[in-house]
Amino acid sequence: MSLRITIHSKGAETVRMFDSDSVLIGRLTRADGPGLDLSDDASASRRHALIEVKEGACWLTDLGSSFGTTVNGRDIRGMGPQQVWPEDTVTAGETMLRLALVFEAQPSSAQPGNQPEPDKAAVQITRAIDTTRPHLGATVPPATPAEKRFSLLLELPEKFGTQPREDALLQLIMDRAS
Repeated sequence: MSLRITIHSKGAETVRMFDSDSVLIGRLTRADGPGLDLSDDASASRRHALIEVKEGACWLTDLGSSFGTTVNGRDIRGMGPQQVWPEDTVTAGETMLRLALVFEAQPSSAQPGNQPEPDKAAVQITRAIDTTRPHLGATVPPATPAEKRFSLLLELPEKFGTQPREDALLQLIMDRAS
């Protein structure tokens, strides 16, 4: 498993790969060891933040930086480790980062009649669904059958979180689908 960090700084984009379970971010010196050096960013602290990979997820901790670390615009100073998803935007100083874990495909033993797949890099995608907020559905009721199906698809995560009984959820699906 590798950690891919996409760095957006001063109009340029670079990608760095790390094979470590922790990556220090900041204006690093040789004594700090390997990490993501943001020496070109005067707003980055010397030891700005720490990325840790635990149980297949990325966790970001602000290390008491002067200008803070944000995830999607939310300051995480003093909040402890925060889980970061691939679609999240992390800002350290004036540098924008995107984090993603890259998993190598595990070779499988060949079974009779099955051809093994060539080795490919795979990205594990996981995301918690927040069922406490309503979905961003259309304000106009759906008119066509395709619009009705799409509306139901958008509504399902919310309904899964609020319907305590399976039979009530299935009845809601049947009512909406017809």
